Amino acid sequence: KRSSIDLVYHQYRQVQALDDLRDVAIDLDPEGDSRFLGEAVDVIIGYKEIKDLKVEFVFGIFFPGRAFGPDADRAYSGGLEIKYDF
Repeated sequence: KRSSIDLVYHQYRQVQALDDLRDVAIDLDPEGDSRFLGEAVDVIIGYKEIKDLKVEFVFGIFFPGRAFGPDADRAYSGGLEIKYDF
């Protein structure tokens, strides 16, 4: 009852095609030819079955769009958060 698996989809576009990104945690800049930055999928697994314990695992994959050119690689991220209240 208190655990979950979520699948989250994101689509990223610029209002105007630019050759830089501000306030982001990636090192690759777009080429400035397209507004379509890409798409991402996140899987979030939450576990809260034990009192005072919360465990959350997040895995994400980013598929770069036309803005980054044809040779851009996918980006992956993952994380684990464990919270115990006492």
